[in-house]
Amino acid sequence: LTLGLYLRMKKTSTLYFSAYTLSIGLFFSMTDGLFQQTLWPDALTWATGPSIQVMLCALVISGSLFTRQHLNLVKTLPGADQGLKIISIISGSLTPLLLLNVLPGIIPLEFILLLPMVAIMGWASYKLLKNPLVKSKVFGLAQIPLAIGLIANTLSIFIAPQFTFISLAWGLLLQIIILILSESTQLHHATKTESRAAVDALAVQRKAADYLFAEVARRTRDL
Repeated sequence: LTLGLYLRMKKTSTLYFSAYTLSIGLFFSMTDGLFQQTLWPDALTWATGPSIQVMLCALVISGSLFTRQHLNLVKTLPGADQGLKIISIISGSLTPLLLLNVLPGIIPLEFILLLPMVAIMGWASYKLLKNPLVKSKVFGLAQIPLAIGLIANTLSIFIAPQFTFISLAWGLLLQIIILILSESTQLHHATKTESRAAVDALAVQRKAADYLFAEVARRTRDL
């Protein structure tokens, strides 16, 4: 669906959103062991740790790119833009170390990378609520379930470890659903606007054609 939105809207932010959605799906497919059974059945060490962390880095990078583009942070909030850029650089730097097994796969990257990204997302959307050029209300609303999921994820580590990834998964899922609804609504409004503009243009062309035919008929009578 997000890829279809990009193909229809041709917006860079929608492409980043599609990559963000894909990375979330792959991340939780790996935490459930689905991809490991198919791709790396004989590499349990890699499958249970580094592969999940690498996909989390991809999730953070794509989410940061989407937020920066969607909210136009370069112009609206340069500080938040720099913060997300730094998080993306750190995620990109950690990826080859995880691939080479230089870093242990048990590092809690969801707190080192994902938590700061979500904090900046929420802060940026709050700061831009009154900016008429940026539609940050729905974006800010989408960060609430993810923030709750992260908090529940943190608490469940100490209280109920079996719910650690479930709470985070639901937070990310609800965030994606809200954002997809927002993007789909924008597409619907854009399509209606284009249709209205096409109808208006056709009406103008018909009026011009009627005038031309009338003018030709008048000159023919004069001749």
